[in-house]
Amino acid sequence: MSPVAVAADSTTYLPRELASREGVTQISLYVGWEGESSRELDLPSFDAFYERLRTDPELPTTSQPSIGDFLAAWEPLLDAGDEASEGREGLRERLLAWVVVDRHLDPERR
Repeated sequence: MSPVAVAADSTTYLPRELASREGVTQISLYVGWEGESSRELDLPSFDAFYERLRTDPELPTTSQPSIGDFLAAWEPLLDAGDEASEGREGLRERLLAWVVVDRHLDPERR
């Protein structure tokens, strides 16, 4: 395995084939309409999404990945690595701290 792992959220809009071929781990954001939320990476393509965006008077909602989404992406990368970095517990602690700080700075997301 390469000594470097690459992870990106879905707003990079990397072609799925490219991400897969290059081993880029993607973390999906969520989009929703009429109270139903879907992972952006689970959409079959963006063609239907953009058509609906163009024609639907209601705008979609968006949501960032959860802490669980980040951990689900990072833990396999840590397991595959040599643990030369801070390791899983250190990463988990920093991610949880980020969520606490983020929600403290933006009270609407509590």
